Amino acid sequence: MRLALAALALAATAPVAAQAQVYVTSIIAVFPDPNGKVPTFNGVPGAGIPTWANGLAQAVLTHGTTYNYCLSIGTGTAVGKASVVFRIVRGKTILQSGTILTESQFSVVSNAVYYECAGFHTAPDSPGAAALLGIVNFVAKGTTKAVVSKLSVPILLE
Repeated sequence: MRLALAALALAATAPVAAQAQVYVTSIIAVFPDPNGKVPTFNGVPGAGIPTWANGLAQAVLTHGTTYNYCLSIGTGTAVGKASVVFRIVRGKTILQSGTILTESQFSVVSNAVYYECAGFHTAPDSPGAAALLGIVNFVAKGTTKAVVSKLSVPILLE
């Protein structure tokens, strides 16, 4: 029993690979701002923390209506490149998808917070329960293998 506890303690304190330290921390669907003021990242003057302003998150998406799909991403000691995509899925069926950033557009640095949006997408015509999925494919500097982080939230399409 003592050996098992020692092995467990060692595993718990082992360093986490830098590749595993890029995470999708939120994904939302919002109405686009006709005045173009939001979304905005760090748009609150004088704030002492990172902020993001957006419309209210929508849980029910109506076919024919336009939405922005916005993700927040956090990093640990990660350095490299990443691609960011969104999907609306029902089971294994992809109802809608889009690229928010390609690897060539997204350089990841340590201890950072990012906020990115895919703007002006019309909700798919597929009534019923679904999920809005945010996906980050991170490739650490000096490697070629992508590590994937996903976050899914339930939505209803009507």
